[in-house]
Amino acid sequence: MRSLVRITLALLLSLSFVVVLSPGRSTGVVAQATPATQATQANEEVVRTFFEQVLSQGNMDLIDDLFAPEFVLHTSADPSQDVQGLEGVMGFVMGLRTAFPDIVYTVEELISEGDSVVVRWHNQGTQQGDYLGIPATGKTVAIGGGNLFHFQSGKLVEEWGFPDSLSILIQLGVIPGGDQLGTATPGPMTGDAVAVATPGTADANRALMEQFWAAYNAGDADTILGQIFSPDFVNHTPAPGFPASGQGLVDTMLYFASGFPDQRASVEEIVVEGDLVASRVLVSGTHQGTAYGVPPTGRHVTYGGLTIVRIANGKMVENWGFYDQVSILAQIGALGGPPPEAQPAASPIGSPQAAAAIDWAAYSQLEIAASEAGYEAPDSIAGGLVALTFTNNGQTNHMAMLIQAAEGVTIDELETAIKTDPMNQVALREKVLSFGGAGGIAPGKQQRLILNLPAAEYLIADFEFDTDQTPFVAKNGLKRLEVTAPTAAQPAEPAADTTVDLIDFAFSGIPQQMLPGTYILKVTSSGEQPHELAFVKLDEGVSAQEAFSAVPEPGAPLPFTFWGGVQDMDPGQTAWVEVVLDPGEFVAFCPIVDPATQKPHLMLGMVQSVVVS
Repeated sequence: MRSLVRITLALLLSLSFVVVLSPGRSTGVVAQATPATQATQANEEVVRTFFEQVLSQGNMDLIDDLFAPEFVLHTSADPSQDVQGLEGVMGFVMGLRTAFPDIVYTVEELISEGDSVVVRWHNQGTQQGDYLGIPATGKTVAIGGGNLFHFQSGKLVEEWGFPDSLSILIQLGVIPGGDQLGTATPGPMTGDAVAVATPGTADANRALMEQFWAAYNAGDADTILGQIFSPDFVNHTPAPGFPASGQGLVDTMLYFASGFPDQRASVEEIVVEGDLVASRVLVSGTHQGTAYGVPPTGRHVTYGGLTIVRIANGKMVENWGFYDQVSILAQIGALGGPPPEAQPAASPIGSPQAAAAIDWAAYSQLEIAASEAGYEAPDSIAGGLVALTFTNNGQTNHMAMLIQAAEGVTIDELETAIKTDPMNQVALREKVLSFGGAGGIAPGKQQRLILNLPAAEYLIADFEFDTDQTPFVAKNGLKRLEVTAPTAAQPAEPAADTTVDLIDFAFSGIPQQMLPGTYILKVTSSGEQPHELAFVKLDEGVSAQEAFSAVPEPGAPLPFTFWGGVQDMDPGQTAWVEVVLDPGEFVAFCPIVDPATQKPHLMLGMVQSVVVS
């Protein structure tokens, strides 16, 4: 019950003080190294006014003067969660000051270059109202943070924010404090040494920041300590349990490398003014080791951060780093209950064998073809283990979901409800029982899978979207199917190359690397909610973040190809899914919406990259 066009990879928890924490991709503004001008000074004054008069004093009348009507505050990788426009800003400020009516911000530093301004700040306030579902505690909290703004014609048009969200939750008593980060044994940080330019000019200072991130990604601790950090380097924002020295910061990196050994940082923007350099980054990796005391879940984690350094005599001497640690905790299941017991599968799993061993003709047959004109499919088949072959003969993406009417709902009522309000996923789920089906595939592609279908009346449903953005179920994308009792002895369950469990909210058993070939995945919905396993293949040179960071315009080409999978399955359902993988990068995810949070499961952790090589 979804269109992938309308779902994006947003892995970050929305918790913030100044802005909701999350990375976003720049809309194309590239800062240029220029001396302070009247324009940059005016931009800095706008930022200072926002913090000191709007946030600290609640002067809402100034919002029209400071913000452009098209302003966007990136709240996650999902653009649908962005705060947009002047009304969005007003709502955010009112919510913040309702929770902390005495909040006061102090601007510590402003760094300007071109149309970008970075601000470093600290604040203090008493929680006297509800804050993100946390009842008033009466506690006074004080944190620091950093924001990056983009300007256009003297007004704010874009913003990313990075408050110390972990400290907020600790001070409010939501999670325990202490030295939980420093108790783990750091992992190795290895890689080739990275040459460091001698900084001095703005360009050289920028190059030093770039070299730092290159060394970080290479795991080159020796270069960071020996050539980039000054011997008297001071980290003003050390992680709990680590000293404020250069060695302490490197040990923090080692700690995260032990939990996320494949993590890499992508530098999204660098702003330079004088001896100060700020970088906004996206960090991504897979939870393969213990982190924050949580055993490995195999979840792919993405989070944002802002680093500000001061450079003197060619080396970094001071550092302020603000990273979305709360988002990491959320993505690995450390918030809201125990983490899922998911372990990454062996990687790679080797050459597939099961597909060649399956006698597809031994099972009851269900052949479905879809196009913009609707489905071609039989009216009745024998049930039990059913081999479904789904072919897309259309010009756009199609799917074939198999659903029954829930108890107390007739098939006529279900069909009417779907046609009337096809986008109301949460409401529709109360009316259906989900038995899987073929995931969305691109034109000309085919998907095979084996399902266990009990005798009943079903609907075959196509919730993908036509070119006019109307779901096919609202047109001709529904067909009834009568499944009768099995007419012959049931064949044995098919073989599988690997077993995948869909749990709340993670994939257990999907390898992170696979060899090219045709695989059979035994997929079981093992959580308390329905789940789906969907695959897309990314275009060459496109990262998952780039592919899903914006909803394409209607008619615009997508940076990925629908690759099938198995549609929604209620808890306890099992399907055997044939997946044909050729070299490239794929993304597996579950787009079903969690009724409690109103967020797609992929935003709660059910997303994983798979590299085929």
